Amino acid sequence: MDNYIHKLGFKDIAIKVNEQNMHDNPQCVYKNWSTPLATAQVLRSFLLNKLFDDSYKDYLLKIMKETTTGADKIKGLLPNDIVVGHKTGSAARNESGLKAGDNDLGFVYLPIGRFYVIAVFVKDSKEDDQTNAQIIAQISKLVYDYEKE
Repeated sequence: MDNYIHKLGFKDIAIKVNEQNMHDNPQCVYKNWSTPLATAQVLRSFLLNKLFDDSYKDYLLKIMKETTTGADKIKGLLPNDIVVGHKTGSAARNESGLKAGDNDLGFVYLPIGRFYVIAVFVKDSKEDDQTNAQIIAQISKLVYDYEKE
């Protein structure tokens, strides 16, 4: 996966381990990394370009729009009638209560006929999950209020 994403031209991303590796050894989460900007660029490219077969794209769009996890993150403070597709990411907490990542990536369709992509990453947080979600929701609302004009 790492080679594929780099061949597409995205450099600020590393995908070195899979979900099982991360569950087996929680420190492995740090082997996979990205900047929020690079992650948003990948999603934007996915939305605007043909990266793979349309049936896969349609399926992923459907899943992102219908996802129920993380409803309190990017979608949390947005109007209910706005179309949002997103995918959350969340690491387990270590023995000291540190959460390596609590993230959300998504797209938001605006009533004015355009969309934007947003990625919010909360890294190495000792805040509780609700506080992390509120941070993401507040940032998302600020972007929405700016973009809707």
